[in-house]
Amino acid sequence: CEALAVRLDRLFSSPKQKVPARAVVFASYPRVADEVFGALNARWSGLVVRHGRDGWQHFCTSSSFRVLVCYRTAEEGLNLHGRGTVLV
Repeated sequence: CEALAVRLDRLFSSPKQKVPARAVVFASYPRVADEVFGALNARWSGLVVRHGRDGWQHFCTSSSFRVLVCYRTAEEGLNLHGRGTVLV
């Protein structure tokens, strides 16, 4: 998780970003997604949401969230259109 957090730090602090960068992180299993969510939320409290939990839909409409953590059930039907969103 630390290597992922370091890469996201670089993405979020890039001077080339015209709009605030956001990331969607996919994990293969729910337990892994929970662990990734916990680690990233500890680093950026309040900026990380977990797909399937209350309020996750706000990631698509609010610029206050920077990271959405999902697992494979979110692969279909998740609308990720928008500038500045990177899939990880």
